[in-house]
Amino acid sequence: MSVRSCVVVLTGSFIPEVTYRQMPEDVMVLDRMDLPRWFKKRPAVLSPDEVEGIYEIARRSTTWKWS
Repeated sequence: MSVRSCVVVLTGSFIPEVTYRQMPEDVMVLDRMDLPRWFKKRPAVLSPDEVEGIYEIARRSTTWKWS
């Protein structure tokens, strides 16, 4: 499985007017209000068992190194 960046999310109390000549094919530019809806429209990539396995590992304190 590979992971790639594909979303730029503009956050903050003031979001500037963004103008671009052409939307890049491999990047989605969203404001924070559009992000939940965008994620809900994405097709499922992981099975429920895979999600549970990732959650199991992520919730362990030993998984994360705090500096």
